[in-house]
Amino acid sequence: MGGCTCGRERERERERENTLEEQLAALQVRLEHEVEEGDRARERAQQCEDESSEREKERACERESERNKMRDLEQHAAALKLRAKSDEERDEERAEGQRQNERHAANTRERGTLLEEQVAVL
Repeated sequence: MGGCTCGRERERERERENTLEEQLAALQVRLEHEVEEGDRARERAQQCEDESSEREKERACERESERNKMRDLEQHAAALKLRAKSDEERDEERAEGQRQNERHAANTRERGTLLEEQVAVL
């Protein structure tokens, strides 16, 4: 019973080393998986950030487009107001011209009537 234990100790030491190597290999695989998972999570986060930035750019473009449309509409409305005012002034000038023509025609008729009366008297 007092046999040499060196062989058994070496065997246990090898088993322990094998166990530690297996544990190390398992930890390395686990670490690789976690690193890959972290990389995928970073890629997803970057993609979300890029998409969010792109949507914000699109919204900014839409807001700018709306401002441009409103500015164009305001300019068009101002042009229409000027045109309406110009049309109104032109209509007023025409009406005044028409009244002057009517007064002139009335004066001319009245002079014609007076002349006819004077000719009749002569």
